[in-house]
Amino acid sequence: MRSSEESTAPPIRAPLDEGNGLRETYAYFLPPEIADALRLLSGYVQDRAFEGERTWDHIAGAVAIAQLRAAAVDLRHVEGFLWMVSEDPDSDERELVRLCRLARRLSGRVAKIAAAIEGALR
Repeated sequence: MRSSEESTAPPIRAPLDEGNGLRETYAYFLPPEIADALRLLSGYVQDRAFEGERTWDHIAGAVAIAQLRAAAVDLRHVEGFLWMVSEDPDSDERELVRLCRLARRLSGRVAKIAAAIEGALR
């Protein structure tokens, strides 16, 4: 029998500093060359932010609080995006309807996570 460590795949996540900082929910509908340009610009801005991390004096001592607030805002964005995806499958195709229902359920889960963060920060 395998241990729980062996049987549970690690979550798929990129380290924060390896992303480009762009919400893909803003880029999916753009022409590819515009989306690529936004990714490039977002990556540049994110790189500058991480390089200037030592100058974040305005949030000194409260970095975790600021980061959690930012995460809650981003989660609320994802919650709304998933809800939007779930509203109209534009088809009676079974697989698409299933995915839209999944998006609706996940929207509720994301809302609970955001609410937990917001509640903890009060």
